[in-house]
Amino acid sequence: MAIRELLTRAGVPEGEALRGRALSSAVVVTGADGYRAVFGIAEFDPAFTDRVAILADRKDDAPLPANAAPFNSSSPASSARHGGCAR
Repeated sequence: MAIRELLTRAGVPEGEALRGRALSSAVVVTGADGYRAVFGIAEFDPAFTDRVAILADRKDDAPLPANAAPFNSSSPASSARHGGCAR
């Protein structure tokens, strides 16, 4: 699922509504190993970028392996370093 879709379902503003204080919001993704990455909300908004980041719980229609579960994140920007496993 696109992370933008998750943000929309959570009520996070997007497009023209993403301005002011909302624009300074961030998403913190914590990896299974405790590593944290911080992304600005605009990094997931189609009005600001054409990149699509995803959060997956399956690969090739099968559950992720235990060392990658419960989620795996991936985006075009992170593909060179591979996606990360997230909690």
